[in-house]
Amino acid sequence: MTTLQITGPYPIFTDLDGTPLDDGYIYIGDANDDPETNPQQVYWDANLTIPATQPIRTSNGYAYRNGTPALIYTSGDFSITIRNKRNEFVLYSPVGYGFDPAAVAGAVTKDDYVGDGVTTIFALSATPSTALATNVFINGVYQEKDSYTVVGNVLTFGVAPPLSSSIEVITNETGVIGSTNASLVTYTYPAVGAVGQTVQDRLEQYVSVKDFGAVGDGVTDDTAAVQACFTACAANGSVAYFPDGTYSVDEITAVDGIGGIFCVGIVKGQGTASVATLVLGSAGSPVTNASFTLKMDQSSGDLRAVQGYDTQYCTFTNGLFYGFVDDPLLNHYAFWMDGPCTGNVWSGNRIELFNTPAQRGFGIALYGGVGTALPYGGFFNGTVSRAQFPAVGNTITGNVIVNGNYAVSIQASEYNTVSGNYCYNQRNRAIYFSNASWGNTITGNVLREFGSSAVLLGYGSSNNSVVGNYCECTLGISNEAAININTGAQGNLIEGNKIRSATNYGIYVATDAINTTIVGNDIGEQYIAAIGVENDWKNPRPTNAVYSRPNYGPPPAPYTAWSFIDMTGVVIKNNTIRAGYAGRSTAGIYVAQITAAGNTKTSDITIDGNSVVSATDIASNLYIFEETAGFLTDLRITNSDFNPGNNEISANTLTTSATWNDKISYFADNKQLDIGLVAEEINFADGDTTPSVLQNSGIANARLYQCNNSAPTSITNFDDSFENQEITVRLDVNTTIVYGVSTIRTKGALNIAGGSANNMVGFKKFSGAWIETWRNF
Repeated sequence: MTTLQITGPYPIFTDLDGTPLDDGYIYIGDANDDPETNPQQVYWDANLTIPATQPIRTSNGYAYRNGTPALIYTSGDFSITIRNKRNEFVLYSPVGYGFDPAAVAGAVTKDDYVGDGVTTIFALSATPSTALATNVFINGVYQEKDSYTVVGNVLTFGVAPPLSSSIEVITNETGVIGSTNASLVTYTYPAVGAVGQTVQDRLEQYVSVKDFGAVGDGVTDDTAAVQACFTACAANGSVAYFPDGTYSVDEITAVDGIGGIFCVGIVKGQGTASVATLVLGSAGSPVTNASFTLKMDQSSGDLRAVQGYDTQYCTFTNGLFYGFVDDPLLNHYAFWMDGPCTGNVWSGNRIELFNTPAQRGFGIALYGGVGTALPYGGFFNGTVSRAQFPAVGNTITGNVIVNGNYAVSIQASEYNTVSGNYCYNQRNRAIYFSNASWGNTITGNVLREFGSSAVLLGYGSSNNSVVGNYCECTLGISNEAAININTGAQGNLIEGNKIRSATNYGIYVATDAINTTIVGNDIGEQYIAAIGVENDWKNPRPTNAVYSRPNYGPPPAPYTAWSFIDMTGVVIKNNTIRAGYAGRSTAGIYVAQITAAGNTKTSDITIDGNSVVSATDIASNLYIFEETAGFLTDLRITNSDFNPGNNEISANTLTTSATWNDKISYFADNKQLDIGLVAEEINFADGDTTPSVLQNSGIANARLYQCNNSAPTSITNFDDSFENQEITVRLDVNTTIVYGVSTIRTKGALNIAGGSANNMVGFKKFSGAWIETWRNF
């Protein structure tokens, strides 16, 4: 049986939304001109004898005349404009109308013959292009197409029709009105501000992989077809389009020139890729200015979905990545971007990494080039340096990344932004910056259920901003810190973050992370301390250093030390500290000096305007630890609002509790804390005849100073004083305070000899001399 194509006798015109054009308008004019202003005469009949008045109206998609569908005829080339019933522009073609294949005109003719029982050949008045354009009836009975042939205008029967039989031949020859090239047809997207373009340009913007033979059934190997599509797109700047379906590929590579990749269907790696399922460019030959919407299924085992080299100014939006298979030794990646990638944007992607048990996956990994002379950002030699070939100006925003080891991992990269992402259930860190990553911004992210840290800045990552993130962890009990700054990460700003994390610390600063500013954060549920600052690590941690990072051993060979420079310049300001982890005796703020291989100090720490609002599961508002005497100095504590239900301050050394004032260079306006600090006596140096009475507080109190002379010592003045200063001196048996008219004016103008440690005397500075105000003996 012959296969027949059913076609309609009348062209169908369509509206903007693809529905049949009802109550529309058709204008026919001179070729390459505006048919609305330069119409040409058209006709209702093929003989051009019945003129048609323009515009020609449509009904349910058909041009109609006197209430019935009709055909339109013209004498030559023409232009055409179509508008809908709202007079909205639908289409214009300067030469004919080739936009809608359904928009065809046809010549329908009928020839009648009488059979003589012998004749088999009949000449037709029309010339059909094929027998399919004819319908033949003998005595009213339809004749199958295989019963005759048509060549030109000659119809030949296989068997002569019977004598006196009635033969009727209907020819319905259809063709596109004024058939033309797509480059001559204009299309304008139906929206305000849209600009017209040719249909050819519009079609070439997206090139389907099916144009090159891709099947998309998830079984057929579509690698060659997809690669051919990519090659064609790179040649003309088009976007490769994956229609609905699953496209099985080995390893496919896109090169510069491609306009991008848009997936409705799924790209599924076969698990055999040597680099990645999708490779973008190569080292030194990046893909640039392309847009990607990718949907990738990694369940066949490819470890990397996308590997890019030096990628420049590309967008990766609204993608989906899933099905990753865990490897016991190797990490898997949704994106591994290598080299100095610049100006790229990742937005709106959903990345579902492997969940349990190992979770070795990375969501978006951006690895700039550190350079051969810059291992780990230069940290391990104590000098923080810049990356030599950084990835610069990339944006990672609004993505959802779940499971795996790291959601976002950035190394040797500068001035990138990570914002508004939702990261959940990473086994180690949600966001990780290392290897001299400078000047980056991490803001507005929601980071939940991380195993070690929500944000870690390490290995020389400096001058970054971690601002306004929400960090929550109920599962990673006693792990690192919600926000963790260490190993030479310097000058970073940690501001306005909300932390509810059962990690060891809410915010933790250590090992050469100098000049860190911690301001305006809201911290609760910490396991050890809300905020911890210490200069070094050692294993085991020192006795009484109960809030130090527990049991962190030496660095891996060949490195021998974690710390090379003193921990200085840390500012802890205007933070709010809430209840610790249930059942724990935590610290609000912890500052420590640890003596390890680096032999470094902790000093120049500002603690200002902080509030500890809870007494629940907090033992000390402020805890200070010094392992080596004189190695913890210059703390400045001001404007604190500490909870009176906790210990205000605890200071400890390796073996015992310690004094505070030798470690605190200044304090003021700390409410209850000041009372304890003022009450602590300050020791004069043994044998000092003009001991310093330098105040470390702006509080107008008489500070108590203790003489500790092991041999007879005469004190002739008190250095570093100020007018109206008041002091109390506790004497000992070896101390004598010497009268002097311009220095120390004692009562009776006599020297004061100490008889015991219970002898105390008070002085006030007035007009440049010390005046005795009282004594207790």
